[in-house]
Amino acid sequence: MSEVKVDKISPADGSANTTQIGDSGDTISLPSGVTLTVASGLGVASGGTGLTGFTAGDLLYASGATTLVKLAKGTAGQTLQMNGGASAPTWTTVAPPATTDLNPLTKAVAILALRDSVTENLNAYNLNNSFIDTFQDSSGIGTATNTARQVGEFVKCTPTYGSATYYRPHTAGQDNGATLTFTNTTGSGAYDSGGTSYAYADWTTSATGSGWWALDADTTYQNGGRHTIIQEIITNNTSSGPNWRYGFNKNDNVNTNYPMNAKWAGASASFNSGFRGVGKQCKIIYDPASDENTITSFKRDSNSDSWGSDQGMTKNASWDSTTLTSTGLYHAGQGWIDGGTNWTIRIWAYYEAATPSATGSLISTASTASGTVSSASLVLTYADNAGTATLNTDLKGYVSADNGSNWTQVTLSAGPTFSTGIKVAVSDKVTISNTGTQMKYKVEWANQSGTKETRLDGASLNY
Repeated sequence: MSEVKVDKISPADGSANTTQIGDSGDTISLPSGVTLTVASGLGVASGGTGLTGFTAGDLLYASGATTLVKLAKGTAGQTLQMNGGASAPTWTTVAPPATTDLNPLTKAVAILALRDSVTENLNAYNLNNSFIDTFQDSSGIGTATNTARQVGEFVKCTPTYGSATYYRPHTAGQDNGATLTFTNTTGSGAYDSGGTSYAYADWTTSATGSGWWALDADTTYQNGGRHTIIQEIITNNTSSGPNWRYGFNKNDNVNTNYPMNAKWAGASASFNSGFRGVGKQCKIIYDPASDENTITSFKRDSNSDSWGSDQGMTKNASWDSTTLTSTGLYHAGQGWIDGGTNWTIRIWAYYEAATPSATGSLISTASTASGTVSSASLVLTYADNAGTATLNTDLKGYVSADNGSNWTQVTLSAGPTFSTGIKVAVSDKVTISNTGTQMKYKVEWANQSGTKETRLDGASLNY
């Protein structure tokens, strides 16, 4: 290989004509490491750009058939578009598309889910990104403080009780019987172990036959507290009877259809057969301050024994607890005698005034989200059973994504009416302070009293 070393190659005649290097078909190579400098840039026709330098981010575009030019880089967030004449690209700042507010849709779906839960009598359950509970049972309740789920399928603050006040449940001469005659004997005696004497009343038969009677309205002690009646068989001159019912009634129907009572004959065979001996006692409790739809009943063999478990004497289907609010409570009795005379039932009654807890809370069980959650909202259904609750004061809502370790309060506002007497409180989504996948909601009550009772009927946590 021959080597020629020169400093400059110029046209032979010194003109500006082109100097040719090699012939057609020749290969001109530059070894690795050799730099070829074209002072004014390599032209487009020769495969170059005709430009001598660039700034990082610049773009090339053709401004003509044989011309390339630079488009300087744009600013952050800009997009590349064609100019108005469609002749060159240009950088343009484009406003982001408007976001769609899904909160109204989320709220509507939550309300629909709550309505479906009530209609179908569903237990607490999960939908995709939501948890729904209308308290058909307690499965969705994690922690309740000064609150409890009621048989009526709602949650409210629980009461505390004062000292028992004993009273005779009726006055003499209140006999409305058909063929039975009852004598009201008043006095005092020990109803329970401990020997304390309290007022009582005896009802004694003086003739065979059957019939019914009604007793006094409970005008002194109304529905706000806990009512207890204890009955004891003093004498019983028949082997199979008598059949006796004594309990509570609403005062718009005092003579028939005793809907809440504990009785010998009736729903519980064990209660029936186990309560006919002298000295046997039964106790019934009606506590509308805690749950106006339930009655509990117990029995024992003597006043020195312990009370057994609830005997399951429940209310008649016609019982309408809301009637009690306006009409008050009656003591009512009904009885038959089976071929004998001179049996006596002794009755004690006492009342414990109830004061609702002023504050309380309910925390749900956890539901697991499919991914990390950073925001959530809450929809509540509630009833003003007494007074009117102020949202975010008397009734508050909270959400958590870390299993209740941290809580974020939502702002509740009034929503559409859910059903007769049932209101809706809704919130927008809030940013959760601590993200996670273990979702819970919390409801807090405040300022509850005898004149303000707020009942939580349902909750939908949405995330």
